This record gives sequence, structure tokens and C-alpha cells, in this order.
Amino acid sequence: MRADLTDALAAVHWADAHIPVMNERFIAWKRRGPYGIVVDPDPQDAKRELLVAHLNIPLDPLIHGDIGAIINSMRTALDILMSSLLAGH
Repeated sequence: MRADLTDALAAVHWADAHIPVMNERFIAWKRRGPYGIVVDPDPQDAKRELLVAHLNIPLDPLIHGDIGAIINSMRTALDILMSSLLAGH
């Protein structure tokens, strides 16, 4: 591998290594039972009922941060790759 591309690969490896961390946070959030299931009457048809899931526990804010950091790391890798390729030509 070319030496000028190692920084781009490092950013990809960081994102790849952080995906399981985010996944564990998401699984832990799901295990807390974040949704409450209720049966509501259908507003359009009185003979029917609707099964509705209401979010009782909001998504862990760290998951939002994890997703943003992973996406940012991948975009950084692409930026480094592009600038390395442009500098070489």
C-alpha cells in the first residue's frame, strides 16, 4: 500500500472497530424495552383496532454520537484518499 494512503485506511479501520461498540449500545437500549404496545381504536373504522407501539425510552444519545462519528470517519477517509490522489497527479 502507498504510504500516503495509510491515514485513509486508519480512518476506515477506526470506523470498522467502532461499529461493534455502537451495536452493543443499541442492543442494550433494546433490552430495556423501549416500546409500549397498546391497542387503539381505528379512527377511520370503528369496527377495527390498531396495534400501536409507543416509544417510552428515547434512543440513547450516545448512539447518535456513535453513528455520526462512524460516518464522519468514513467521510474523512474519502477526503484523505481524494486529496492523496489529487496530489499524486
